[in-house]
Amino acid sequence: MTNATYIVHIPSRENNGSLTFKKGYLRSDEDVHRGFLPYTQENVAHQGFKMLGHPYGWGDMFGGRDCSRFIMDLFRTFGILMPRTQKNKPPLERISV
Repeated sequence: MTNATYIVHIPSRENNGSLTFKKGYLRSDEDVHRGFLPYTQENVAHQGFKMLGHPYGWGDMFGGRDCSRFIMDLFRTFGILMPRTQKNKPPLERISV
């Protein structure tokens, strides 16, 4: 591969159930960022609009995304891990953008 690609390691399961990693390739002009994105208003809006038009699915039914999954996926791109349900949410520190 040329310098115009990123090599990524994709987790995979062997026939015996063990974990292995396979190489994958992404073009460097794809929407790729090494590591987490900086947490800025512009990046929050950009990442949120990428999910526009994705079908809603209560509890992620039928390949859709519900509101809590949307929030989890959005903030995960910044390295902020959100719990799935309210009962699992500890008090959070306030972060200003």
